Amino acid sequence: MALAAVPPLLVLLSFFLLDPFHVLRSLPDDAPALSWLNRDYVSTEVYLKNEPSHRYDSFILGSSRSHPFSTADWVPYLNTPCKPFHYDAFGESLYGIACKLRLLHASGAEIRHALILFDFETLSQVENSPDHIYRKHPRLTGEPRWAFQWVFLRDYFSNKFFFAYLDYTCLHHDREYFKDFLFFGRNGFDPDTNDLFHAAGDAAIDADPQGYFQKLEVIVHNIYKNVNHSPEAVVHEDGLALLKEIRDILQAQSTDFQILIPPVPNQIALPKDDVHILTDLFGQSRVHDYSGVTEYSKDITNFYDASHLRPPAARRILREVYSGG
Repeated sequence: MALAAVPPLLVLLSFFLLDPFHVLRSLPDDAPALSWLNRDYVSTEVYLKNEPSHRYDSFILGSSRSHPFSTADWVPYLNTPCKPFHYDAFGESLYGIACKLRLLHASGAEIRHALILFDFETLSQVENSPDHIYRKHPRLTGEPRWAFQWVFLRDYFSNKFFFAYLDYTCLHHDREYFKDFLFFGRNGFDPDTNDLFHAAGDAAIDADPQGYFQKLEVIVHNIYKNVNHSPEAVVHEDGLALLKEIRDILQAQSTDFQILIPPVPNQIALPKDDVHILTDLFGQSRVHDYSGVTEYSKDITNFYDASHLRPPAARRILREVYSGG
């Protein structure tokens, strides 16, 4: 193939000219992306761009499992006019949530309301990720921008991602191996609130709901059949320090907040020791544990995939959280 002979210097140049991960130049709201974008970077860029005119004061924080909890569904429960922002990140970490609240607090932003989603994966991550998809925005960490962008350049060359990217960009062929490297889906996106909607999942369900969920049941079984259903606690010294920092910021801001542990179809409960830490720090009435075997996790139609809840179930959970049960 002709691309195999492309000199390394031209491949390097293509990274700066094409900006495949959209971290060198601004990404227009309606621009397609062939790579999985770093959602932490996108969310922070949207916030920094919009903040002067929007003056956000209410925040949803968490991983992609927070997506079905849209600001439009959340705000009616706050019983007061507010400016919401969905400040999420793919594979969000405890470190990342603490960094975001630290940025908001230090910059003088008002945090009147907050909905924070914690899960096993989030609570177990207490430092910056080496992976370009999960690396934190340099405004959150203080990392030099060149060092942040180096992670993307490194991963552009690793696993021959650049080969698939240039193959499609230059030759526009449809090759089977693209699915291992490139992203062709389009999700709905609100440029004001930063809400992300799983438009592709909704379309697939509408087209064949029975087939969709039958296939999903098999996928969930195969993914989790050998997973430990009684995991050990993940919150230790470093995680406890980050949780205390989060608590202190919320207290300093007099924030009206709720903490939610979302359901997952694996029906694995968050370890009791971790739940106890959360309730001790934030208060029993503010921590809502939907992990484990629940009416939500037992019904596969509540999910898009093996990890993510759908909006109808999220709306029911919001109603329960904010109505007291």
